Amino acid sequence: MNELKGFTENDLNGLDWPERRKFAQQLCEHIKSGDRSEERLRLFERLALDPKWEVRLDIAHNLLNIPEERFWKLVPTLEKDTNSFVLNALKRAVNKLACKKKERKKYEKSLGCIDGMRLKIKKQHGPEAAEKAFRMTERLYDVMNGSIVHDMLGILTPIKSGAETISICFDEGWDDREKIGRALNSMSKCIYLMERLLGDMRSYSKQTPRERKTERLIDVVNESHKLALDFFESKDMDVHHISLGIDITENITLDIARHQIVEVFYNLIRNAYESFATGPGSFRSGGISVSAEIANGNSVRIAVSDNGMGLNEDELCHVRRFVPGGTSKKMTGTGFGLPIARRKISDHGGTLEIDSEEGEETTVTVTLPLKNGRNDNNDTCSDS
Repeated sequence: MNELKGFTENDLNGLDWPERRKFAQQLCEHIKSGDRSEERLRLFERLALDPKWEVRLDIAHNLLNIPEERFWKLVPTLEKDTNSFVLNALKRAVNKLACKKKERKKYEKSLGCIDGMRLKIKKQHGPEAAEKAFRMTERLYDVMNGSIVHDMLGILTPIKSGAETISICFDEGWDDREKIGRALNSMSKCIYLMERLLGDMRSYSKQTPRERKTERLIDVVNESHKLALDFFESKDMDVHHISLGIDITENITLDIARHQIVEVFYNLIRNAYESFATGPGSFRSGGISVSAEIANGNSVRIAVSDNGMGLNEDELCHVRRFVPGGTSKKMTGTGFGLPIARRKISDHGGTLEIDSEEGEETTVTVTLPLKNGRNDNNDTCSDS
């Protein structure tokens, strides 16, 4: 049974059902590993008609490993199955394939968008400018990719070290629960940071919705502040000795995608709190202020300021590039907070700037249009 070579459909008839199931599982492993010869696929399709539902279920669980045209050839057959387990497995496979096709279309659309922008630059400014712009984006991608890989390796190294520690304890028969506990705690923190990094990467790449609703700025900032406090509370971090003052009149309204702007100010307020960190989970006292004023009659300027640790000139220069990745002094950061904020603000037709002085203060200034805020330069790439 370990050798499938030369096995034919007729040979299946001489097997009892436990042997057929074992054969089906071995066949599925071969196909999953890339052996999709015509002989293997015919056996796969034959087993989809097996009289035992357990065998058919193994086949249904592996539908995504065969070529798409053969997948759809089997769907009508399995749709007639009378076993609910087989039908549910088929349904999950169809849904997963639909999701894959949707993601593939989004990817192809993104590539088409990039080609379209390159062609637009070429028409407006000439082929040399288009080529330089393309090289700049390539270089920016290289920098961002290198930074993220560096951060991921920094997260994975303690996980690997912790796994090795636990493995040694078990291999040597040590009952050092304290040592194992420390390793597990470190691994848990790293896994959380990896999840957060991946979440921030998704958030950064996700398109800003085109729909806008009129929202009160004070409500948005209050919600962002509450989310920040909820985060610190969930991590058993006490930040209540850090004061936060909000100076925003209730009549300031904006046309925005609310969730996106809430996320922006959540990141900014959370960064402000974290500027007072003195160690893992500990913070010194300090103050944060969030204020807003009307600028030029058609926009609002919002400033988020803190008197925390601040940034030196090199750190400030790096931050002002707004390139994702690359953690700073803030030990729990992923390096995506400000780039995400700047991108979402830009998509609303606004700007984001940062000023800081080491050991003194940091101020992030956001400017947003009061009405119909949208950067139409981004619309060509937005999801439909």
